[in-house]
Amino acid sequence: MKKLFVLSCVALATLASCSKSEDIEAPQAQKEIAFSVATDKSRAPIEGTSFDDGQKIYVSAYNSVSGKYFKGVEFRKEASETTWKAGKYWPVNGVTSFLAYAATGDVTATWGEKYADKVEFTLNDGFYNSSESGKTPYIDLLYASGEQAKEKEYDPVSMTFKHTGAWVVFNVKLGSVLTGAKVTLNSFQLANLFKGGKVVVDNTTYAGAKASWDFTGVTAADYGVESFAEKDLSAEENYTFGAIIPEQNQTAIKFNYTLASSDTNTPAFTAQTATYEYPLSRFDKWEMGKKYVYNITINLNEIAIEPTVGGWTGTTIPDIEI
Repeated sequence: MKKLFVLSCVALATLASCSKSEDIEAPQAQKEIAFSVATDKSRAPIEGTSFDDGQKIYVSAYNSVSGKYFKGVEFRKEASETTWKAGKYWPVNGVTSFLAYAATGDVTATWGEKYADKVEFTLNDGFYNSSESGKTPYIDLLYASGEQAKEKEYDPVSMTFKHTGAWVVFNVKLGSVLTGAKVTLNSFQLANLFKGGKVVVDNTTYAGAKASWDFTGVTAADYGVESFAEKDLSAEENYTFGAIIPEQNQTAIKFNYTLASSDTNTPAFTAQTATYEYPLSRFDKWEMGKKYVYNITINLNEIAIEPTVGGWTGTTIPDIEI
């Protein structure tokens, strides 16, 4: 009996010692995982410098001790909050890594074996979103990675989201010599383009997540820009439209227009229709996270094209009824 009592005292002493150990934390001491959505000024997410409160992000996590932690969990930010949360808590031990994506439309993600090591998206129709009829019909798909600073540090993890596509914008107008003329832009294409494919986000390097496009099994073709609609052009204002496309080598633009008499033309003349193709060689390729603007001016005897490139900021592609 005395021996059992002594053993019991030893056991109680051991338990008391363990309760004071820094290696053991009570469940109620665990902290909720939170993300602070950071931005890079040259690669701002969606349009601007931050996500809207209602924008969801989908996150997978891997812990250095326990391994795969969670996959594709939806995190969101309430209007009264400053971070994105999902009711998930930090593991007590180890360092946790994260891989995330956000999209303005429905996409299907295939996560890697370790959840936070890779995510893939197969976009057979590219960024085109047919369900957005009557609006700018494109999805913006972004990705980010982050990591716990060190074990037992539970501060919000910063996520810098980047685009997986390039934004290409066209501003078309008439030269002053054609003021008052009737010029109709009938069609507009990007020639020999990969409209869709597979985008793979690899998060296995020290540099952080990096996206790349795979066009295996995909055939390049002339691509009619969905946000384009037949338009009578003006010398006073631009006709603006554009598309989000996969990163790839630049190709060419191809458009068809008709020059006809207007009510003010005296004498009247026979309408003439022409197709114009122009190779785009100013930049090596359309890069993810960049915005390419082509200012196109149609004159009587020539067509002038002025290209520029910058960050994904500025005026949004306007909604066009199609």
